[in-house]
Amino acid sequence: MADILAGQKHFEGIDDTDETYHVDAILGYKGDGANRKYLVLWEGWPPSAATWEPRLNSSSNK
Repeated sequence: MADILAGQKHFEGIDDTDETYHVDAILGYKGDGANRKYLVLWEGWPPSAATWEPRLNSSSNK
């Protein structure tokens, strides 16, 4: 989980095609192996905007 540092994320209703969002915290996870997803709290966003993200959205994996 610690290697998830930043990712590209589109929030509904916001034109953010070139924005990079930084992770404030990993709130949890679900699934195993290739199906694992992380509940990401994005820096500057309220907890209600937290999203489930696959590990592939991490910039450290690009």
